[in-house]
Amino acid sequence: MDMTDVIQYPHNPRLLPLQGIENFRDSGGYQSRDGRYLKWGKLFRCGHLMQMTETDGGTLELLGIQAIFDLRTPPERNSFPSNWRCQRQPHTYTIDVHAAGDDPKADLFQLILGGQISCEQVRHHMFADYALMPYQFAPILQEICQYLLASNDAIVVHCTAGKDRTGLVTALLLALLDINEKDIFADYLLSNQGFSCREKLAHMVATFGHKVDNLDACMTVLKPLIQVERSYLEAALQAIKSRSGSLQRYFKDTLFMSITEQENLKSKLLETK
Repeated sequence: MDMTDVIQYPHNPRLLPLQGIENFRDSGGYQSRDGRYLKWGKLFRCGHLMQMTETDGGTLELLGIQAIFDLRTPPERNSFPSNWRCQRQPHTYTIDVHAAGDDPKADLFQLILGGQISCEQVRHHMFADYALMPYQFAPILQEICQYLLASNDAIVVHCTAGKDRTGLVTALLLALLDINEKDIFADYLLSNQGFSCREKLAHMVATFGHKVDNLDACMTVLKPLIQVERSYLEAALQAIKSRSGSLQRYFKDTLFMSITEQENLKSKLLETK
């Protein structure tokens, strides 16, 4: 099976075809349910920043990014240290949601490469991860919201591939802004076009220290881990409904965002055309 079956950087105005950063894109332009639009140039998302080039730095310098929200684990940050190549040095915010030495994705990857798990079992692991993430990453999502309320700065949210943790956090932020559900899912699924399978696998192999001799044989089982699926985000939203009752209760009781703060955030980030 061809590992390059996910096209990297198709013609899409949201995706910036940078040299060393995958899946870098602007979440602006989506319409909210009241008819306003998310401003361009405020909320960016991407994969890791280790391979950022000087040319990339020149491009990103123009965006005025002042804060980076890094959702990766400490081992990931050590394996792929950020290499921000702009003169402007943003402040970086991190979160550690696992105990030291505990990396579920690494354990899952090892099971896949060892032929000890099926494609459907991998998918169920992803459902379980997504059900936990709205609550694991609530503290940094709350921090993102408070940062955006307090400033007019552009920010970037990222993890390693910029698809699962970043995808979930971005989706919840868009939901908080009352963006139309179809656009929330479209933005989430765009990650399948924002990075190459081969590059993602290279990151995983390097991170988890494996020599892979049976990669093609593992590819079918790896796909649910490498790509995003609508059902993953649905699993997270269902978990919120089951645990919090509704998204609005989640915003209020878990993110501690009052109705007034939510409306203020919309006023700052949404605009009419």
